[in-house]
Formats: sequence, C-alpha cells, structure tokens
Amino acid sequence: MLNKFTAQKNSKTLKNKMLQNTYQELGKPLDNYVHIYNSSPIAYLTLDEQGLIKQANSSANRLLSRANEVLLNKKLEQFIHSSDLDNYHFFIKDLLDNKNNSRVTVKLLSQDIGYRPHECSGFKLIGCSRPLCKHQDPLLYVTLQGVVQRNVKNDIELYLTLQNVSEYLRNEEIISCLNKKLEEKVFQQTDRLVQNNLDLTKKITELKQSKQQLAEREAKLNAIFDATIEGIVTFDQSGLIVSTNIAVTTHFGYSQPELIGCPFNLLISPLQGNEQFETLINQLISKHRSVLINQTYEVDGIRKDRSILPLEVSIVEYSIDGALYFTSILRDISLRKQQELKEKAQLTKLAHVTRLCLIDEMGSGIAHEINQPLTAIANYSQACLRLMTVEKPDFTQLSDILLKTHQQALSLGHIIHRIKNLVSYQEAIRSNTNINTLIQDMVSLCRVDLNNNNINLCLDLQEDMPQLMIDTVQIEQVLLHLIRNSIDALKDTKKQRQLLIQSAIRNLNHIEVRVQDNGSGIHEAKKESILNTFFTTKIMSMGMGLSISKSIVESHQGILDFITKTNEGSTFYFLLPIENVPDAN
Repeated sequence: MLNKFTAQKNSKTLKNKMLQNTYQELGKPLDNYVHIYNSSPIAYLTLDEQGLIKQANSSANRLLSRANEVLLNKKLEQFIHSSDLDNYHFFIKDLLDNKNNSRVTVKLLSQDIGYRPHECSGFKLIGCSRPLCKHQDPLLYVTLQGVVQRNVKNDIELYLTLQNVSEYLRNEEIISCLNKKLEEKVFQQTDRLVQNNLDLTKKITELKQSKQQLAEREAKLNAIFDATIEGIVTFDQSGLIVSTNIAVTTHFGYSQPELIGCPFNLLISPLQGNEQFETLINQLISKHRSVLINQTYEVDGIRKDRSILPLEVSIVEYSIDGALYFTSILRDISLRKQQELKEKAQLTKLAHVTRLCLIDEMGSGIAHEINQPLTAIANYSQACLRLMTVEKPDFTQLSDILLKTHQQALSLGHIIHRIKNLVSYQEAIRSNTNINTLIQDMVSLCRVDLNNNNINLCLDLQEDMPQLMIDTVQIEQVLLHLIRNSIDALKDTKKQRQLLIQSAIRNLNHIEVRVQDNGSGIHEAKKESILNTFFTTKIMSMGMGLSISKSIVESHQGILDFITKTNEGSTFYFLLPIENVPDAN
C-alpha cells in the first residue's frame, strides 16, 4: 500500500511538474506578445462594442499624451475633434458591419499633444503671410484602421491601429499650396514678362520713331539754319568759332572752313564805336557775362574785303556735355539804317513844312515882334539927329540913346535869327543845349498872341538844368507847337486864362517839359486819335503838328504824351533823356 501511495504521489508530482513546465512554456509566447505589444512603434487600441478603450500600448499613450489610467474605460471619441466625429462613427459602423478594410483620418483634440509643425518654406520662398497661413495649426492627424473579433468570452472587441499622418498630410497640403502659389507666381511673372516684352517692343518702336523724327527735325533745323537770312555763329568759351551757317558766308564773304577755329572778334570791326562790344565779348569769354547775355547790340561788322557791315547782335548761352557754348545771331541792318536815314530826312522835310505853317499862322505876332525894335530904332535915331543939331550937344545923353539903339538892333537881329532858323531847311544837327533857354525864346515869339488873348503866362523852370544833346530847331518846333495849341485852346474860354510851362528833372535821367492850360480840354472820343497824323480839332489845320512833334521827340529817344480832362484843360508833356547820344547822320 505504501509503495502504491508513494508511486501515486510521485506520479502526481511529476504531472504537476509537467503541468508547470507546460504553463511556463505557454507563458513565454504570452510574455513575448505583451512585450511586443507594448514596445511596438505602432499605436494600438482595443475598444469594446461601445467604443470604450480597454487596452492601449505605450505608443498609443505617447501619441495621445495620456497614461493608461486616463485612457482606459474612456470613449475614444472624447479625444477626436468635433469636426471629425461623424467620420469616426461611420468608420466604427463599417467595422462592426465586418468591413475590416475601412480606415479614416481624424484630428485628435487634446491640449497636451506636443506636436509642433515645422515652419513652411513658403514664408521665405514666396513671402506668404504667417497670420493668414492655414497650415500652421498644431492639431494631430491620425489614420485609424482596425479589425473586429470576439474574445474568449464571445464579446466583440475592436482592435485599432493609430498612425500619425500629421506631417505627411501637412506636407501634402503645403506642397499643393506651394505648387498652386508657384504656378500663380510663374503665371504672374510670365504675364509680367509678356507685358514687359510688349512694353519693350513698344518702346523700341517709339525709339525708332523718335530717332526718325529727331533725324527729320535735325534735317529741318539744318535747312532752316542754312536758309535763314540772319548769320548764326557758335563759338566756345575760348572765343573760337565752332560752326556757322550759310548766311555768314553771304554776309561776310568768308567760307565756312575759313571761319572754323578763328576768333569771333574777327567779324567785328576794330573801328571806333565797337570797343564796348569787344570788351563785353572778352568779359563773356572770361566768365564775366552778367551784362551781355539776353541783350541786343548794334555794332559794325567787317567783311573779308574790309568793308563795313552794320549789324544787330544778340548772344545766347548753353552747355552741351558740360562744355559751355555761345551762339550769336548777326542781323544785317543795312537796309534798316538806310530806311532810318530816309525817315529822318522825311521827318526833317515835314518838320520844315510844319514850321513854315506855324510861322505863317504867327505872321501878325512876328510882324509885331519885328516892328517893335524897328520903331524903337527909328525913334532913337530921330532923337540922336535932334541932339546933334543943337549948339552944344549932350554927348552923355547921345551915348545912352545910341546904346539903346544898339540894343534894339541886337534884339531885332536875334528875333530875325530865330525866325530864320525856324523857316530855313537844314539837316538835323544836334548840340548841347539848355532846355530853359529854348522855352524862353519860344515864349518871346508867342508874347504878342499871349497878350492879345489875355492869357496869364507862368514859367516854372528848374534852375541848374543839365545840357541836352538835341536838335535845337526841332525841339523849338515842338515847344512852339505845344504853346500855340494851348493858346488856341484858351481863346474860346470865358474864365481867367492860365498857361503854365514847367521844366524839371524826372527819375534822375530825364528832363520833363510840361505845357498846361485851363481850356476846354479834349473830348473823350478824340483822345485816342489826337496824336495821329492828319487828325485835327481845328478848322484850318492839316493835323500834322502833334504827330510830327511826337516823331521828333521819339527820334531823340524821348516820349510825348498828354493828360486831359473835359472843361478843365490839358497838359502836354515830353521827356528827353539827359544822356542822349546823337544818331549817326
């Protein structure tokens, strides 16, 4: 019995040992499975039929950033973004319907997920705006894929794998976005290149047209340059001629090659009268050009055959490529000078005719002026004869009477001389004259008319007047005509007749003479025409007096004008420059 019991005990012990060995052998694969399950880089979740998490491996814990204590018995949908819940539910339903090949990509919602996307290269390459970029969100994208099986208890379990596809999806979106933007950028650049090409083609066409127009304009300017009758000479800052037109050859007799490189002063006569202009040219070349540019000068040019050519010269300044040049316009004024001489001769003739008319109008007054000294001479002569017949003549008294006779004879000679100058025809001759002397002489000629018409004359003449370079006879004619006009204007007035003649210096460089009366004045409608030729307000008049007087004053570089007011009188005045250089005659 004992042996039997011992044998049974040994047999039982052996079985237990064999069972233990069997369990150990069976436990090794399970341990290996658990080890593989937890150390797998793939995230695994086990869900029950209600979607509760029953198991999660270490990779799932890291992916969801939660330990098993937090995940177990929680529904997976709690960690999914609300926008993907519908897709998740459809995915679970498909699995339960034995569609084991189903998969879905969802966003996990968790504050603790430590995923941070890499910066998009588009910020640097394309210049995208960070605030507007839709690929910068930190949400985690995972792809769910699983199978459905029943466990040993015959309960349904869902075995899911979670794959992190955030970077992949984001990179795909970024690549797609960058491709799209690059396409847009390439399209824009291509469009700009096409537009730039069109603009360039247009500019090239415009440039060709501009060159053609420039060539045509240059040809036109050259044609005008050579066709103009005025000489055009360009010289540099050294005073040497660099170009001329054909008119210069015509005017001066030089060929163009002969003038190139020669001094500009070669064309200006060295004779007296041109020194000032030559000095100005020298000042211009030496950069002292403040008095020359934009002015016109009359000088004598000199031709190749040494003959003199009257010129009007103006100069302009400009620069090309930093170099300074001067262009001079040379106008031949020979015809104008001849015309001026003819006009002066004609003016002299007309002035002579007008003076004759004035003397004719003043016949009675002049006769009275001559008769007065003649009567005095006759009376003094008769007195001398009587004194000589007495036995003892009073030689002192006789000497006084003879002296008075001599004075009257001189006065008569002066009157006759003034009248002779007025009526005689002579070329214009200018000399230094005191204007006050002329005024007093002309007043003496009109004294009889002034007295006969009860005109009160007042002379207001400034003392120490400077000498004027004028034609004495012509200015006397102007004074005489203005005084006579005032006398005629005062004849019909019933108020006290006043005539005021003044002389004064104006603006430091002019002498002004004013003849003012208080007659009826000039009617408003006649003011515009009173100085015109052949216009007159008198019945027996040719209407040339004021017109010729105006021409005389203007030939002396002066001004003649008037001020008038109806029923209050008129003031005629003229101004003559003090530094008056006579024209060449």
